[in-house]
Amino acid sequence: MDETTIATVEVKTLINYLPEPYLGFGETYETVKSNAASGGEIVELDDGFAIQRRIDKSDVIYLYMFENNKLKMSAFAFGTLSNIASVIVDFLLERYIPVAQTGAYSAGLISPEMDKLILFSTSDDKSTIYVGYTKYDGNKESAVRSTKLFDEQIRKIDLNY
Repeated sequence: MDETTIATVEVKTLINYLPEPYLGFGETYETVKSNAASGGEIVELDDGFAIQRRIDKSDVIYLYMFENNKLKMSAFAFGTLSNIASVIVDFLLERYIPVAQTGAYSAGLISPEMDKLILFSTSDDKSTIYVGYTKYDGNKESAVRSTKLFDEQIRKIDLNY
């Protein structure tokens, strides 16, 4: 059978109160800062910036990491005991397709459009959950490099909950 069927599926998400980070990959630092920083105090980092927001009675840190002044990765992080922790898996599975388990407490997902790689991980002490986003160009080696970069960069950041 060489038949192909195409179907359009409309997904109505249930968890809509958790905003994802700004995803303008490749945009300049100033452009991202002006689009992402509304309503939050910016904390400058070595290769980017962070913004803290209060969502569902939980502190959420939005992180923006740059390479050569271009947005390479966006992320958000929150405590494992926060209200958001209980819904994060459902939030991600409503929007993205799991493609790999990258560790005991980490996974890789991809957008239905196949243009974003989403990385879900916890801190070494399991006190923080990280969700990172980066552009996906279809190159598996690039995805592996992005995963390693995410792990390296996220571990450098002290979130001080």
